[in-house]
Amino acid sequence: MRNCSIFILMLSLTLSLLLSCATTDKSLVSHQSNYSKSISHVTPIKHENDHRKYAGFTLDNGMQVIVVSDEDLEVAAASIVVAAGAFQASEDYQGLPHYLEHMIFQSSKKYPWPNEFKKFVEQGGGFTNAYTARDHTNYFFYVSNSKFDGALDRLSAALSEPLFDHQYSKKEVQAVHSEWSKQKSSPHFTIQRVAAVTANPQHPLRFLAVGNADTLKDKDDKTLHDEMVQFYNRFYSANQMKLTLVGSQSIDELMALAMRHFGTIKNKAIEKPEVTTDAFAKQQVGQHIFVKTREKQSQLGVEFPIKNNLSEWKSKPNRFLINLIFSQENGALIPTLRNQGLIKDAYYHVSSNIYGSQGTFYTYFNLTGKGEQHKDLIVQTYLDYLHQIKNKAVTQAYSNELQMLLDGESANHQGEEAYNTALKLSVNQLYFPIKYVLTEKSYYEGFNKPAIESLLNQMTIDNLRLWHIGDRVEAENPVPYAFGKYSTLPFTHEEKNVWLSALGQNLAVLPPAMSGSSEKKSALAKIDKQLTQPKRVVAQQGIRAYLMHSKHFENSIQGVLKATIQTPNQVKDVESLILNHVLSYLYQQQLSSLADRAKKMHQVQLKGYGNPYGFTELELTGDLRSHAVYIEEALQVFKQLEITESLVNARVESYLQGLQNLHKTPAIQQFNEYAGGLYRTKHVAFPLADKIYALQQVTVEKVRAHHLKAINNNFLDIFAFGYYSEKQISELAQNARITLGPSKQEPWKYEQYLTPKANKNRLIEKQIESSDNGVELTYIALKSSFEIEADIFVLNQIMANEFFTRIRTDKQMGYVVASMPAAIHHYPAIRFIVQSDNTELAEVEAEITQFIEQFRLALPKLPAKLYNQVAEFIVKQINQKPAKIYNEAQFYLADWEIGQYEFSSFEKSIAAFEKVSKSSIIDTYQNILLNRNSEKLTIKLKGKKFI
Repeated sequence: MRNCSIFILMLSLTLSLLLSCATTDKSLVSHQSNYSKSISHVTPIKHENDHRKYAGFTLDNGMQVIVVSDEDLEVAAASIVVAAGAFQASEDYQGLPHYLEHMIFQSSKKYPWPNEFKKFVEQGGGFTNAYTARDHTNYFFYVSNSKFDGALDRLSAALSEPLFDHQYSKKEVQAVHSEWSKQKSSPHFTIQRVAAVTANPQHPLRFLAVGNADTLKDKDDKTLHDEMVQFYNRFYSANQMKLTLVGSQSIDELMALAMRHFGTIKNKAIEKPEVTTDAFAKQQVGQHIFVKTREKQSQLGVEFPIKNNLSEWKSKPNRFLINLIFSQENGALIPTLRNQGLIKDAYYHVSSNIYGSQGTFYTYFNLTGKGEQHKDLIVQTYLDYLHQIKNKAVTQAYSNELQMLLDGESANHQGEEAYNTALKLSVNQLYFPIKYVLTEKSYYEGFNKPAIESLLNQMTIDNLRLWHIGDRVEAENPVPYAFGKYSTLPFTHEEKNVWLSALGQNLAVLPPAMSGSSEKKSALAKIDKQLTQPKRVVAQQGIRAYLMHSKHFENSIQGVLKATIQTPNQVKDVESLILNHVLSYLYQQQLSSLADRAKKMHQVQLKGYGNPYGFTELELTGDLRSHAVYIEEALQVFKQLEITESLVNARVESYLQGLQNLHKTPAIQQFNEYAGGLYRTKHVAFPLADKIYALQQVTVEKVRAHHLKAINNNFLDIFAFGYYSEKQISELAQNARITLGPSKQEPWKYEQYLTPKANKNRLIEKQIESSDNGVELTYIALKSSFEIEADIFVLNQIMANEFFTRIRTDKQMGYVVASMPAAIHHYPAIRFIVQSDNTELAEVEAEITQFIEQFRLALPKLPAKLYNQVAEFIVKQINQKPAKIYNEAQFYLADWEIGQYEFSSFEKSIAAFEKVSKSSIIDTYQNILLNRNSEKLTIKLKGKKFI
């Protein structure tokens, strides 16, 4: 399923909009703005192309604050971090910090009504949430500018004087328990829990951070409520809080808001909590860790616990090694293991301080069948590669390469939405001086050989934890609080000798250090006349190209270039689409070396992937001055694609595992697969059994033949967004066609696979391996209409919180409860989704249906102004200057991808929102949800717990 319209796709990822008519009290802001001018503040170093204004300062109560002013914003955002998280819990009350996070939002002395803060924010066009990490808890929201003052008042009241009302204690314990239940079947959660039980018993990592009903209950000598209050009193102190405010207000006004709302929070003068015990001492390293999962997978994890080296952030020893170990240059570690057919792919998790006094340097290898049989060779190659780095690569030349990469990232930095900015800066204040919170990722003070060598000296066999993860792994101990089993086994002397025997053999080869070059850069074009509508600049046999200039990023070197290799004759059936998928994946892998160089040397992000319609797509973003050269080189990679039996088998095996594991994932992850297979919501979506059968028939010969057909019979469709000239795109397109070779292929035309029918009911019922039940009800309108899309979107902003409150808060039926707008082949739809760990399917379905019947009575009672203001605020938000050029380009790309070459969806959607009214929404609700001028899809997934 896709979201309603091109801009709703973007909005729905970040916004839950409800707008009310209150306005900011300007007198209060101006009254205090004079005081803010007298405060000593620090201005963070910012990226060269960052137009926002910043100030960092400390309130009288010791709270550290950063304010961000951006006059282009229509929404404001705030985030406040408390320097206490899951690691500060006790043995008796594991998960208590997470439970406290839930209770904070319930009510306060100033605002005693339940969920008052949440309700106020959502009625102000926003969204609020919180999370509990290992060392901190973060409370955040975004809201319309007019409601920022009131939202801050409610957040500060919740933090300074929470009520902790007993009547909500059991409900929030159940909410936490449901959240744990949702996670416990995940293999990622299982691995986390195995890390906990194999860690130092004296370290808080062993605690169940999320908590559940077993860990959050009264004890003989103490109560959960008293423990929560004690925890709050101990750790919630102004001097251990970091606040960020982002808005269109001036710096002075934002500083005044911070002082008024947060300056009265008590400073208890506590020290920052620190974890000084090592998570992995000598007894917990030098061993195998075996994890048996329910999901089909095979993974080898190479983990080195490292000393907390956050203090070395300016010289970036961790990033130095990541740059070398995960180089995609031919002959380097990862490409070598992949080309030998030992791994499918590799990932890393590197943190300086994740365990407090320790961090981690963890590499994940997803293994092929061959790799499972040759784990020793993988370990040998990895250790030999580290040996080479230690002896040959700790040099100024590789430091210069890292400097080039980081300088490029800084020069090409693009902005972030207000919400993400607030989140990032509040967390960064915990770890970095205010001066560097914006630039800490790209700031580099230069080569620090001792810091790099210190890190390498910890990456040894004696400090290694070797993870064996998969469904065929033998293990015997149940994993506490999660599905799966685990075992541990110390390394033998024989194993160590085998691994060390390869040192010096150069099983993989270090890539040469890169240096910057301007050879592939053209001059930024001079644009005589700016395009205000996409223009087709090339329309020839086998190729078409469109160009659009940016409205908001005039004369920027940033651009977006997409090219789709359309093969319409090869997307007719499931077998062809599966073969296209394999081709696209091989292309993605083999493009990685070129992509690595493009990013490091010319700040170009280069991606190849399969799109939702079954075709291979190439995407270039970043510095557009090098796009013309890199698109040719990237297409040459596709033309000369290496297709071997081991590479094909690795992809088929990985894809099969994913499909076969689907029924073991949480219900909410399965809804789209089943609906997609029924309606072909993506052209690559077919019934699960059909895809599995087609995958099982794939051979290397078939993939090679399919690739040859794709080379000889393709249509190249290009869209460029940014300050390219028409001449540049015309030449670029024609050269791209020459690179691929001539073709007479006609362009592809979008097809719809659905004609919904009134009162038609479709039912999908499955038993799943995941424990929880899942129910989805989807109502699909009978015609494709921008007006109906707009009505449904506004309706959902008004209805979503009521649905959530009814099903989750009042009925306590589950943790995952949501309603959302959607569209299936351009037919507007609305979805109701519930995942429950405690209620039968029939009861959940009945409760959703009853809500739909009863909510119709609430709609006429709401003021007409509310409906209009929600729609108006959406239009304002859409027209707000985007933070990144890619966000602006998405509006046009969405039309281009489905052949809507009038590029009118954006204007039609805006016009539709301008027509939204109370009566239109009530009519749409009545027609689609009650009168059933719609097609209804019901999905009921019965969890293992209920079978």
